[in-house]
Amino acid sequence: MLGKIDIDESSSKSVVEQLREALVANAAKVIDLFKEWDENGDGRITKKEFRTAMPELGLDVPRKTVDALFDKFDPDRSGSITQKELGKILRAPGTSVLGSIDIDEHSSKSVPEQLKEALAKNATRAIELFREWDTNKDGFVTKQEFHKAMPLLGLHAPKKDIDAVFDSFDPDRSGKISSKELTVILRNKGSVLGAIDLDEESGKTVVEQLRDALAKNSGKVIDLFREWDTNGDGNVSKKEFHKAMPLLGLNVAAKEIDALFDAFDPDQSGSIGHKELQKLLKSKR
Repeated sequence: MLGKIDIDESSSKSVVEQLREALVANAAKVIDLFKEWDENGDGRITKKEFRTAMPELGLDVPRKTVDALFDKFDPDRSGSITQKELGKILRAPGTSVLGSIDIDEHSSKSVPEQLKEALAKNATRAIELFREWDTNKDGFVTKQEFHKAMPLLGLHAPKKDIDAVFDSFDPDRSGKISSKELTVILRNKGSVLGAIDLDEESGKTVVEQLRDALAKNSGKVIDLFREWDTNGDGNVSKKEFHKAMPLLGLNVAAKEIDALFDAFDPDQSGSIGHKELQKLLKSKR
């Protein structure tokens, strides 16, 4: 997995130290391997699994050396260490992209909110990491890739909270987000327009308030759709329109979004031109 790694017995460093350095240098791949082997999903690595991993990682060292390193990672001799612990151990100073970022479970903000803020605060570095992992160059970040990125970014949080963040970025549940979309989201701190509250007790319908919110921010709205126009056809589809709403800071029912889109698309073609949408929004300002 890491290619053949030679341990130099004549080095001034012990074999255990060299083994640790080899794992630290390839921390992300090492953690990925252990996650793949975690069949029962308990998030723990046993000494047996640790031994089994070494040749798979390209490390051919004596069993006693592997055991000695594992025991350093497991000072209480419990016989297992958590993936989170191993991630922290392997990511020595300078190996985490963002450094260690603490999530405060006692904060008034939820864990997903804190994760979003940490990603947004370090948007450029986070985007660079996702681009590096885009091995097939399709320009998308999958949920699996998103999960893998968190510990490497120095963000350690429960799976459910990482899922919640990803799902808020992926409202249509496609299981992936384009790098371009993610860039827009993070650089706008999770939403382009900020949080927008719709008043259910208002004299206006939800659809009317939704239209007003879009019209008030028509420039940013059109810019977002243009950035997402990967095929360059200059149109916004109903699916794209749906996906945009939560990313614009508008959390409303699907039927309300449908109603507004249909009002913009009276011939039911299923798409609206950027210029046409711009005119519709500006006419209501």
